[in-house]
Amino acid sequence: MISIHNGKITAAVLVFIAACSINAANLRVSQAEGPYFKIMDAVNAAKPGDSVTIIDEEVYKEQVVIDSTKNGLVLRSENPTGKNRPVIMWTDTVAVLPKTCLDAQNEELVNSSENAGKYYDQNGALKVLRARGVTVDGIIIDGGKTYPFINEGVWGPIGCAGRTFDLFHGNAAISLWISGDITIRNCDMQNAYFGVNVKDRNIRGIFANPNPSDIERQNIIPVSGFGKTGNHLFENNRFHNNSWGIFFESAWDLGSVIKYNLFYENHHQTAE
Repeated sequence: MISIHNGKITAAVLVFIAACSINAANLRVSQAEGPYFKIMDAVNAAKPGDSVTIIDEEVYKEQVVIDSTKNGLVLRSENPTGKNRPVIMWTDTVAVLPKTCLDAQNEELVNSSENAGKYYDQNGALKVLRARGVTVDGIIIDGGKTYPFINEGVWGPIGCAGRTFDLFHGNAAISLWISGDITIRNCDMQNAYFGVNVKDRNIRGIFANPNPSDIERQNIIPVSGFGKTGNHLFENNRFHNNSWGIFFESAWDLGSVIKYNLFYENHHQTAE
């Protein structure tokens, strides 16, 4: 039972917190020694709150995905502030939906498990999807190359009649998609269209407060989900050789903190 008396947390709560810390596992990754030879294998084996520590300085040519089943995961280098750190390298050229205006208005297409990770704002060498409390510390995340793209006539009115607008986007080193409380520290984000792409979707925003006077059911159910996205921390990172350092889309919930980072040699690239 959790209780607070005179501003003090009870001993039972402290025991619970200590037990959680003790039970957290540290899964080690090394291309030479293992026991995990790939980062994604260790992530898949991890439980919420566990740590995945990369103990070498090798290049891991794999895409790493952290989803909501791994809340609280720590992905780190054994020497996060060292000059030489492990590298995740992957060029995501798959996540390019929607391709047409009708695609953009098809919720089943967007939300289907078959298309998970293929939507334009979900791509990245390292993807954090609908997760909370994840920390990435002391890793170089390399997009492999800048991969911008244009899908013509994607955004338009209902029914796609009349004027439409193109979708212009690109690959990311790190993609934070509808996630909260993510910490990116001591990392390099490089060689991608976006160093970090942040999508904090808060449907209907501040206009979604419930109003019991409304007779339409959809108008009396709060759908905004306040306090669920954002509150990210980016500190002591380097963003370089991308088209954009950090890109925020729909970031109107909790906001984020960006401090003590270095941005350099980020230049716009034309679409292929």
